[in-house]
Amino acid sequence: MSLRAKFDRIYESTKDALYSYALRVLRNEEDVLDVLQDTYVRLWKNIEKVEEERALYWLFRVCHNLMMDRFRRQKKTLDIDELEEILPSPHGIRGHSIEDLVENLPPRYREAILLRFNYSYSYKEIAQIMNTNENTAKTWVRRGIIMLRKIWKLQT
Repeated sequence: MSLRAKFDRIYESTKDALYSYALRVLRNEEDVLDVLQDTYVRLWKNIEKVEEERALYWLFRVCHNLMMDRFRRQKKTLDIDELEEILPSPHGIRGHSIEDLVENLPPRYREAILLRFNYSYSYKEIAQIMNTNENTAKTWVRRGIIMLRKIWKLQT
């Protein structure tokens, strides 16, 4: 099997999940395409080392690192105390799905929630993807849920 064939198989099997993940975290098509291009360039450079059955996990981690680098450069990260400022008015969120509400979370909490509930990663895997420890990953998921409950209460 050629390296190109391996890369193509990995790309085809992961592109949709990775795109969806990056779009929900970055919320900007241009940024997503840039990050995904860099992610797949790194895959190509490491294609001999990446195991196909763990490729999606490996790509999530690389993509996460690149997104966090982008947030640091653009200073888009939001503090938990700023949540009140970024939430729409109660009238503006009526009828929105839980996915819509997740979009209002600060990046680290949004990403932790997505990895846990949309992609069914364990806390240990979330910690590895997000370059933190397992307890911090649990805290981010828990805080994200708490924030979602607050948003939900505003809705009702």
